[in-house]
Amino acid sequence: MGLKWDDLLMEEREDVQKAISRLPEREQYDRAFRIRTAVQQSILHKGLPKDQWVTPEQDTRYMTPYVLQVEAENNERAYYDNIEVERKK
Repeated sequence: MGLKWDDLLMEEREDVQKAISRLPEREQYDRAFRIRTAVQQSILHKGLPKDQWVTPEQDTRYMTPYVLQVEAENNERAYYDNIEVERKK
């Protein structure tokens, strides 16, 4: 309840790792704090107090634009990496 939608993206994916590195420093810190808080609450088997819940208005897709940008760059790179150069005779 204290996590945002994009906090749940799998960090093991290369495009997500690049997107995380492109986030503003404050957003990276906030993301790490939300994840650490969730892990701590899970270990303690406690729920998050309601005043700390993320409301639907606060739950923005803060990382999705960065992930889409990285995917577009990867697709463009793959498109142009397949060009074969032929020598003129």
